[in-house]
Amino acid sequence: MKKKDFRVSVDVSMFILICVVFATGLLMHYRLVPGYQGGRGLKFLELNRHEWGGINLWAAYGLVALVCLHLGLNAAFLKNVIARRKVWPLLLLASAAIGILYFFLAIPISH
Repeated sequence: MKKKDFRVSVDVSMFILICVVFATGLLMHYRLVPGYQGGRGLKFLELNRHEWGGINLWAAYGLVALVCLHLGLNAAFLKNVIARRKVWPLLLLASAAIGILYFFLAIPISH
């Protein structure tokens, strides 16, 4: 497989996984609500809220892996940005990623 074809297949796979993560998130939030008895008994395609949550989680893991692969395949672009001494776009993206991770993983959870 040519490198360009591989890049296209990675990009298409990322798009599909983004759609899966988004759709399962909407499904759990709006259709399989935790309402009466914690959403017990509600199913979509014979899967309950927690099973759809597992699909959502693994699709997100796959998406993160493909994003890392995508960045690796496009390393030449990143090297060109660094070589031009335009470091601010990379710093901005890295800061955003670290800030988002910090927000969701480091801030305490309350009851």
